[in-house]
Amino acid sequence: MPATDASPWCAVVVLGAGRSGTSAVARGLGALGIELGDRLRRGGGKNPTGFFEDRDLIAITNRLKRHLGLWGGSVSLIEAAEWQAPAVQELREDAAATIRRRFGDRPLWAFKHGRTLRFLPFWEDVFRSLELDVRYVVATRNPLSIARSRGALDPRRGVQTRSDLEWLVNVVPYFRLVRDRRFVVDHCLTLLRICPSYNPPDVYHLLLVYRRSVTVFTIGVSLLFLVRLWTEGELYGRNGIVFCVWFVVAVGAQLLAPSVGVGILGLVAQLILAVVLILKQQLSDIT
Repeated sequence: MPATDASPWCAVVVLGAGRSGTSAVARGLGALGIELGDRLRRGGGKNPTGFFEDRDLIAITNRLKRHLGLWGGSVSLIEAAEWQAPAVQELREDAAATIRRRFGDRPLWAFKHGRTLRFLPFWEDVFRSLELDVRYVVATRNPLSIARSRGALDPRRGVQTRSDLEWLVNVVPYFRLVRDRRFVVDHCLTLLRICPSYNPPDVYHLLLVYRRSVTVFTIGVSLLFLVRLWTEGELYGRNGIVFCVWFVVAVGAQLLAPSVGVGILGLVAQLILAVVLILKQQLSDIT
């Protein structure tokens, strides 16, 4: 136990199924000053603002996943005997050594990974071996919203029955272990506690779902009004150059974006340009 008696060694561990808001919770912990480490996984893809996951601990989880013969969308249950396999026991020692090395001098630190709850027996053994005081933050979200969020990224995994199975195998088998420690449940959609039948749309993921359609529409509208204003002599000099550059940059961001976040920004920029051009056309008709 690296911490002293005056400063107990404590970890806040974020739990939850994928697409439940675990990254947002981890980001909030970091904003409160809790140490997340200096080797965080970079944002991109499904989480453009960041995953807030320690890369060394992710590597441990990925090795464990391979030892157990699981893959990303696997819904297989894990037999109790598998946790005692020699390879898993060896990996448990590696995990404890990694935590000591990375966070042994931190009285309070946190980590998050989407599969921690799925592999909780493994991590509980690691925590006990370190005599680590662990507090859990459990991120929850309506499974219907989770499926919609998954579907925006991968239509196959977004099928409701498939998504529900993933949610079940990630949450249910070892959730009972959470109650043995201090924990808090974070409801990402707190309104669901009041009105369970209400399932409000996630605006960001609605944009992801309809991104292609909105992209084509906004590019078409902007191009139409650019050509119309140009032929009417309303775009000339510096203004014309500004609008043309705006259009080209927005199209590039929409079609060639390296990440979903950049694509959404390009879409928003194109939408604003379309509105500006429409207003300019209306003003030119009036004058």
